[in-house]
Amino acid sequence: MADAWAEVLDVPAVGIDDNFFELGGDSLSAIKVVSMLRLRINLVDFYTHPTVRALAEKMITEKNETGIRVRLTRRKKASGRNVVCFPYGGGSALAYRKLSNAVQEKDYSLNIYSLNLPGHDYGAQNELMPIKQTAEMLAAEIAENLSGELILYSHCVGCALMLATVDLLEKACVPVKAVFIGGVMLPRFIRLYGRFINPWMFYTDKRIIRYLKKIGLPKDLADDKEYAEVMISAFRHDSGGFTSYIYSLLGSEAKKREMPTFIVVGGKDITTKKYSKRYLRWHKFFENIKLIAIENADHYFIDTHADNIAEYIDSI
Repeated sequence: MADAWAEVLDVPAVGIDDNFFELGGDSLSAIKVVSMLRLRINLVDFYTHPTVRALAEKMITEKNETGIRVRLTRRKKASGRNVVCFPYGGGSALAYRKLSNAVQEKDYSLNIYSLNLPGHDYGAQNELMPIKQTAEMLAAEIAENLSGELILYSHCVGCALMLATVDLLEKACVPVKAVFIGGVMLPRFIRLYGRFINPWMFYTDKRIIRYLKKIGLPKDLADDKEYAEVMISAFRHDSGGFTSYIYSLLGSEAKKREMPTFIVVGGKDITTKKYSKRYLRWHKFFENIKLIAIENADHYFIDTHADNIAEYIDSI
């Protein structure tokens, strides 16, 4: 394992207690190592066990984490301010690694949790799961394990799972202090097609990859064929789930959610053009909404402008 790390990271040698990311590793290099070794490790394992020793111990003990949450911030003493982050379409828990780094660098007293959704992590052997079933598992996990303030952040089509989770938490009398919805607007004509059609069903895998790169996905991230297959499968699942779930909400008469809701957009994001008016559509689901626009940011601003997002969340 150490030899594989050294080869991928282009360093002379790797010690068993060297941190993969401190040596210059990132999501792309982690993908290469997982593909090279073909062992019982996945991408999230690299973040939660970032040394050769820790990864080896996990494999030897064959410890299987059953929860969906992955805690990204590392502190000796956890604060009572929890932020649960919902990945974008096709994204894994590592989608929020830069946000967690920004929180720690600025020493904000926030616990950042991302979600290791079934079927989304390269190297993991599990199946994709419907939104309602995932939300039930997650809401129960949050209610049982997290105390103190709770803030939810979702990006792009991940907001559908967030909405489902919010409603279940309210039923369980778990208060949500605020929610953030990043990089997405309510589709204008979803009432016409949402029951039967996922717009992405007409796109080939190659066309989806071209589109994702166009809106800002790191260009090298889809270069590994096997990783790209996992990502595209998860993307189709997530976008289809978003379409059908939002359609079902629009047809219901549920009351509006009352917690403060922040709609975050990138000024250069082509998926949220004309956001100054379009964001008001979120009033269908939320009573109190506020727009936050990040200048010169494209769609994946949780990567490129993680400092801004960390500051916004900490200010709540």
